[in-house]
Amino acid sequence: MNAKVIEQVTILFMIMAVGVFARKKGILTDAVKKGLTELILNITMPLMIFGSFNQQFSSQLLVRAGQILLVSAAIHLLSYYLGALLFRRFPADQVSVLRYITVISNAGFMGYPVLDALYGQQGIFYASFYTIPFNIAMLSLGVLLFSKQKSTGVAKQILLHPAILAVGLGLIPFLFSLQLPAVISRPVNLLGNMTTPLSMLVIGAMIADTKLNGLFERSALYGSLIRLLVVPLLTLVSLKVFGMPDEIVGISVVLTAMPAGAMTAIMAGKYDANPLFASKCVFVSTLLSLGTIPLVLMLI
Repeated sequence: MNAKVIEQVTILFMIMAVGVFARKKGILTDAVKKGLTELILNITMPLMIFGSFNQQFSSQLLVRAGQILLVSAAIHLLSYYLGALLFRRFPADQVSVLRYITVISNAGFMGYPVLDALYGQQGIFYASFYTIPFNIAMLSLGVLLFSKQKSTGVAKQILLHPAILAVGLGLIPFLFSLQLPAVISRPVNLLGNMTTPLSMLVIGAMIADTKLNGLFERSALYGSLIRLLVVPLLTLVSLKVFGMPDEIVGISVVLTAMPAGAMTAIMAGKYDANPLFASKCVFVSTLLSLGTIPLVLMLI
């Protein structure tokens, strides 16, 4: 298992390095990067999720899916309060960013590819339930932590999020054991499989964009280590203590071991809440994850 983890994570990071190269050479322009991001979030990732439901109904699968949904809700709720405890002494303009990255990992862009490499279609199936509370937290905390005013329409944004819609649509054939015809399932799988390489290319382009001057400030490093090591290790120990199945433990730890989500910088920029510091946290945690992800995965 250790050799497999190292091999798969190395492959993902090599694709990420190609993204850095393509950005530096002007191939991944701003317009291309933005277009690829929209393509991943709105088409390939939802299809990847939808395709994971194309399997024979099993009551055990459904029970495990319910368990990971509850585990995810608990992880995100406790991470929110953990951030409030750990960062209370930091500058006010950094606290919101640090609390957000403690809760919101890069579960989509990086988590799904790693799970796909390690667990295959079944890992994506379970992850789609894990990311229901994740998507709720990602959108609602963006308003709660970064906005000085109340924002309307958050519930609608959550319900209409492509990942949530993909789960709802995918449940229909799964619950009724409806096998999709090849003319549908093959395009879905082909497009869904594009998520992994495209995600890594976009992350590489993001890394190439970040300036190194003043990047590694203490608060960004501290927040990144909480995101990359403390949260996944607490998750691992807690789920082991409660006797959760190994598969749920592994998937939950993988998704919590990911670096800060790119949505951190997007949300901070939208509400003018120190987007520069948010970008630093995303970059630093992504860079450090090159070493921490294999380390955490070896502990599963």
